[in-house]
Amino acid sequence: MWELLTFKFVNPVMDIGITRQLDFTDLLELPTELRATSCYDKLMSSWTVEYQNHRDNSSLLRAMSYSYGWTYLRLGLLKVSFSFLFFSFLFFEVVELSKRMLLNVNSGIHGI
Repeated sequence: MWELLTFKFVNPVMDIGITRQLDFTDLLELPTELRATSCYDKLMSSWTVEYQNHRDNSSLLRAMSYSYGWTYLRLGLLKVSFSFLFFSFLFFEVVELSKRMLLNVNSGIHGI
């Protein structure tokens, strides 16, 4: 799980990219359910059902939720949570750096 979150599985591809130009054969293979054609077919099927059921009030968002459901919602929530935590950490560090710089300027010390 940690390798997925830190993208360590990409390291072998990056190592190849350092030595030479990457080719399509060097890239990681996507699972069938994540390939563009599979995603398109799934979404198109859901959109057709959505349009038949709610002709005047069709919703692409509703069709997407039927297609991809909780899987992508959970991934999206994980991404938002991670981004919020990272931003909070970064903001805290910037505030602390600003305080130290202000203290140094006020006390006549130059530099950090």
